[in-house]
Amino acid sequence: MVFDVGANVGHMSALFLTHFPEADIHAFEPVGSTFRKLQRALGHHTRVALHKVAASDTAGSATIRLFDDPTKNTLCSDLADSLRNNPAGLEKIEVCRLDAAISEFQVDHIDLLKIDVEGFEANVLRGCGESLKPERIRYIYFEFHRVNKIARNASAVVTGHSQLGELDQLLEANGYRLLVIYTQGVHQDEPIGTYNALYGGL
Repeated sequence: MVFDVGANVGHMSALFLTHFPEADIHAFEPVGSTFRKLQRALGHHTRVALHKVAASDTAGSATIRLFDDPTKNTLCSDLADSLRNNPAGLEKIEVCRLDAAISEFQVDHIDLLKIDVEGFEANVLRGCGESLKPERIRYIYFEFHRVNKIARNASAVVTGHSQLGELDQLLEANGYRLLVIYTQGVHQDEPIGTYNALYGGL
């Protein structure tokens, strides 16, 4: 079982279908225009369930900031960097807790939880509730942009990005440890990069 949180148009879910041929996938994407593209790409697959909702630590509704590049859409009101200079508006979306989704879908365990939510990773993890343990969620793979907070005297206007240090404390307290970090890219003129971390049980 794979949960793809922040599925966007489905590129990662498509990889999961190829490399995990026996896995069922739940893909979460809240933005209407992006969700329609996800439906066109993967809606015909019998092993994929698509959910037009964002994972959070609350349930109800929220407002997401949109950008020309939909991979930059974010629920974080203070997230800013040079890649988010072209705002495309706001959209009211539905949010849910993953522990509620796990219960609703009658999921016994998740083999891989993938999270790519532009600074909202801690909220997603907290929304796992009592399910945030290796016995229920075996591996967690998420994007982050900093190891710790950016220094106050940093010249670039960069705020709100996910920090590995904060996420590591939360995961370690729940029985996980860092297994590997992948570097996707480093920003040329800003003190951030795009990295992905894989966590598993102790």
